[in-house]
Amino acid sequence: LMDHLGHEEEALELAARWAGTTSAPSDGTFILPWCRMLSRQDGKAAALDILREWLSSAPPTTPAHLTIRAKYDLARLEDSLGQPERAWEDLRSAHRLYQRILPKHYHPRRLTNDLRAVTEGIRKGRITAHSSFESGSEEPRVVLLAGFPRSGTTLMQRLLVEGIPGLQVNDERDCMGVARLGPPTPPVGGSEVDPFRQLGRMYLELVQDTLGCPNGNLLLDKNPGYVHLIPTYARALPDFRVIWPLRDPRDVLLSCLFVYVPPNPTTPAFLEATALAALIKASYECWHAMRDHLTVPWMECKYEDLVQDPSGEPAKLIEFVTAGSARGTSSNGGTRPWSALSPTYAEARRPVHDRSIGRWITYESSLKDALRMLTPLAKSLGY
Repeated sequence: LMDHLGHEEEALELAARWAGTTSAPSDGTFILPWCRMLSRQDGKAAALDILREWLSSAPPTTPAHLTIRAKYDLARLEDSLGQPERAWEDLRSAHRLYQRILPKHYHPRRLTNDLRAVTEGIRKGRITAHSSFESGSEEPRVVLLAGFPRSGTTLMQRLLVEGIPGLQVNDERDCMGVARLGPPTPPVGGSEVDPFRQLGRMYLELVQDTLGCPNGNLLLDKNPGYVHLIPTYARALPDFRVIWPLRDPRDVLLSCLFVYVPPNPTTPAFLEATALAALIKASYECWHAMRDHLTVPWMECKYEDLVQDPSGEPAKLIEFVTAGSARGTSSNGGTRPWSALSPTYAEARRPVHDRSIGRWITYESSLKDALRMLTPLAKSLGY
């Protein structure tokens, strides 16, 4: 919690003290977060040595998920220290171990096939994303920060929170997905209730319960990977907008491979480069088919432009989110320190840099098949 809220030095001291005690668990519960924080405090070499020693001496009873996390951390450290060969070897070792413990019914192409079905439905007119609401609603404006994971969504979230006082954030909580499972409200007085209008109200109630405070006037719903739900948002909410982050899909591929994804039905796609490339491609194809039919405002924002112009580009994002909103912002939630649930929360807190641009080139020889799938898409996006 201290680390998430930006108290990094105090968090590091606490983790180091616990990791160094004889009563600390030997399974890495304290060792791993200690090393992560140490690596951000100019201690990458020391963290690397600690991780290697722990992995070589961890008892057989060590939970598999901790060993997997340690191998991911080790690979990222080796990558940052200019050891790409060792980084790739340890990363693939983490992937293979992870694949062995996932449920057998999880399939790497499942979500890709679902997205392709949505894309086909949009192209044939079976799925619509038209908003039928009249203007003047008093409900909050909802801006979905969509895109694909590792496309700069956490950085964009930070810039928007810092630039728009009182902006509320639903940070990667599946409120719309949960609302879709909820029971319908009985009709009042025998009148029919629009199911999408009903869904929108249920969604806003869930967001309010999740945030623990009344809804303000502007809500940022950060949920990368939600492209298939954009039509639902558009039909359920009276004031809705979409931000679609753009980033070189080859950098997205590499970044996703290096990040531990908690177990869920889409996890297998993040453990195989070609399966992940197919998912990225399907996600962009779904968005491209959808954006031409949207009747709600939408915006594409390049991660690389934000990095190269950190003072000018954020202003365009802020203008898009707030444009035409006569109600202003709310003070609900106060001025709490910026934080995020994303595994990259610590990176996004750092000053903007360009070290993540073009990283895929270092691993080109290991990603030939996947890159062959993504290069046409990259070129079509201007990369």
